[in-house]
Amino acid sequence: MVLKTNKPTLGLLAMVPIASLFFVGGPSAAALPWFRYAWNLGHIGFFFIATWAFCSVAPLWSRDKPWRYLAAIAIASLLIESIQFTIGRNLSLMDIARNITGAALALSITLKDRAPKAMFMAGLVFVLIDFSLFTKVAIQDWHYQHRHPIIENFETSQFLSFWPKHITQQSREVLEGNYAGYVRLTAGKFSGIQVSPVLRDWSAYRAIQVAIFNSQSFERPITIRMHDVLHEQSDQKYADRFNRTVMLQPGWNKLSLALTDVEKTTSGRVMDVSNMHQIGIFYSGLEQDDYLILDDIRLIP
Repeated sequence: MVLKTNKPTLGLLAMVPIASLFFVGGPSAAALPWFRYAWNLGHIGFFFIATWAFCSVAPLWSRDKPWRYLAAIAIASLLIESIQFTIGRNLSLMDIARNITGAALALSITLKDRAPKAMFMAGLVFVLIDFSLFTKVAIQDWHYQHRHPIIENFETSQFLSFWPKHITQQSREVLEGNYAGYVRLTAGKFSGIQVSPVLRDWSAYRAIQVAIFNSQSFERPITIRMHDVLHEQSDQKYADRFNRTVMLQPGWNKLSLALTDVEKTTSGRVMDVSNMHQIGIFYSGLEQDDYLILDDIRLIP
């Protein structure tokens, strides 16, 4: 088949270098959730444009047998996701659905009356659901990044969207407000929790406060670690982040750490406190399952 130099052909050829983004590039692990979600929505646009172009270049294969074309897209998408999984990326069923949706909408518009109405309706419903979920993530993300000086107080269930799954909201042991965060710990070398992304910009404050409940009747050490976006994007050496071990007394402990100390790393680099990424709190060498309660994590002016 000889490809003529027209808009559909040029559009199809333009998709080739863009397709490389399925395997290289894309948002880093430090990107905010709304941006990662927006990036994934690009699957719909890519397969919409690619299908429209392919329908014009090879009409007998795509226009006359749309279901066969969608089946091929599904198989190709599964292959792409499988390759991504082998190179350290996530295998996403949502991305497969987005690929099929983009192709289905393009077929419906290109074929018009010849395309089954169910194909267009199913694609439209999926797009509406996907964009509504993106809107929810974007609103949550905006709110999370604009509630200075609070980093987390666990007063609403919104934190469950950002924190790991082994933390829940509880009201039995609380320092401030009505709720605190309850973390289930399993015995091991390191037992605790890490959350990212956190409130990013700490630059207008002098300290960070963390309230931790010690469930035991004796004092014991706990480690607090923090790092910025640049550390997350590097090889994450121990000396390139803030690490401090403190002794917890039985019951509630309200710890205050000066940001002038937090920003200093033993490697000599000064962390960017206007672009922080993660907070980690953990016990070392926990011999039996336990729990950790956190509350009122905030920045101090």
